[in-house]
Amino acid sequence: MRFEYKFYVHRSKIPLLRNIISTKLRIDDHVDPNRKHYTVRSIYFDSIDLKHYYEKISGLKHRKKVRLRGYDYNPDSTVFFEVKRKFEEPGMKNRYSTKYFESLRMINERTITTDDDDLNKFFYQVMSYNLRPIVNVIYDREPYTEIFPTNNNLRITFDKNLRSVAYPKIDQLFVDDDVKIAMRDNFILEIKFDNFLPSWVRNMSESLSLNRESASKYIICIDSHKEIVKQSRFAYFRAEQI
Repeated sequence: MRFEYKFYVHRSKIPLLRNIISTKLRIDDHVDPNRKHYTVRSIYFDSIDLKHYYEKISGLKHRKKVRLRGYDYNPDSTVFFEVKRKFEEPGMKNRYSTKYFESLRMINERTITTDDDDLNKFFYQVMSYNLRPIVNVIYDREPYTEIFPTNNNLRITFDKNLRSVAYPKIDQLFVDDDVKIAMRDNFILEIKFDNFLPSWVRNMSESLSLNRESASKYIICIDSHKEIVKQSRFAYFRAEQI
């Protein structure tokens, strides 16, 4: 179980935030020092009438997201099958790692070769609710983590240049064709922790007048593609008539 606070922040505040955070945290080891970020790519699965999308915007307390996640531009790298669950305030994640081409085989053939609970949960969601790829959510993440690890596992990230591709094919996780910008002037600041929000983080958000909000990248990207929402409504009303 993990807590996650999100804030919409204007890009102009990045230098000040870096100055404050760098006194308490360090840049994550996965980041190329020359780039200061890595790219996150997630193909989100949903029903044809966008069940998960509407659960989120309706404020349902218990909800989930199902996605295939990869990083940067390397199709030979490890990817992750994920089911992210929200229960009131904290959330939890089921995550299974494998090579990208193996993930394509499992999805296309609907067969798995290991009895892993996290992997089974992913395919249970996909097959039980007939989920399909809806949008590839892409952004550049600048991550900060604890200098000395603690049981709070504090992590702060700047998620910038949010963009997406509508109706991607499974083998297009690392393809940027037809990408659409979702946010230009703002980025999403995420603060994640296991037990408590440190006082210096609270003071930082208050001093910069940052207001905690529900900032779902999936929702933002879906809303930037009007054709996805339009087609989902048509599917919903057609299902009601059958």
